[in-house]
Amino acid sequence: MTSTRTAKHHTDRPDFTAALRSAAWTYRHRQEPFAPKDIQAAVQQARRDMGLPPYRGGAVSDYLQRRTKGTALQKQDNQPVHYLSVDRKLRPAPTVMSNWRFLEAADHAVIRLTAFQGLLSKVQDGQYTFSTRGSHLPSLTVLVGEMAEVRRQVDSDPAFKARRGLYLLRRNGRNYAGQTREFSTRGRSHTATGAEFVIFAFPDEQETVSGDVLNVAESLTIASLSELLDLENGNLGSDETPRPQNLREGSAFATAFLAAVFRSAQQELPAGPPFLVWRTDVRGLAEAYLTLQPYQAPEPVTP
Repeated sequence: MTSTRTAKHHTDRPDFTAALRSAAWTYRHRQEPFAPKDIQAAVQQARRDMGLPPYRGGAVSDYLQRRTKGTALQKQDNQPVHYLSVDRKLRPAPTVMSNWRFLEAADHAVIRLTAFQGLLSKVQDGQYTFSTRGSHLPSLTVLVGEMAEVRRQVDSDPAFKARRGLYLLRRNGRNYAGQTREFSTRGRSHTATGAEFVIFAFPDEQETVSGDVLNVAESLTIASLSELLDLENGNLGSDETPRPQNLREGSAFATAFLAAVFRSAQQELPAGPPFLVWRTDVRGLAEAYLTLQPYQAPEPVTP
């Protein structure tokens, strides 16, 4: 899951993390503990939502024991505690329930559906629009390419220079996500540290994104991407829970940005070395995730 600490903010596999988020959200609203089988079903659903096939055998049961406080496997492996056992039922640990970034990050099913339904349209080389379905999500201008080229685009267009947005870059074999209120300056500093390729996106509307909304969007973007990519970010920002309106607007921006990132990755824009550096602890994650559709079991082979 995503920790409230500023470092080591991801400590589990993405499918288990997604299931924990679902359980924590449900527990927050119902205050009812879960039977272990309910969490196991949530893990399998999370895998389907990510395009992955279900686990076979006892892998999920072992996971629950390793993440439940006081079990022999949890003590033996010194694993982080995600669940507490109460009368043979499970409830999310207090550290999970107090982590607003983890709880509010978009489900991967939502991110992938938004990417699948959205339209990524080319305006000119290195510039696209990403149109989202639903009035609650902003449509975005997306600049994609080598860092120097995207900086040139921003510097040459007065309308772009003043735009606040989110970016994801690749440098030194890893990814890094952030926000910027002046991309040219931020891009120059990242270039000096080895940044090679970047996606920079901002809402199409001319209204300036407030700093509070941008802070929320950045935190939620990092929380989601840390579950999928080899992300070098070590700081998630403030632990203070944002105001509801800022949370809604920041969440919408983060979801649209993530969808644009994965839609562009699916369309392989531009051609060349892979931009996204995926985690390697879940076999087939990149290929499955970028289908942008839930997992479907293959049709049985007929003789």
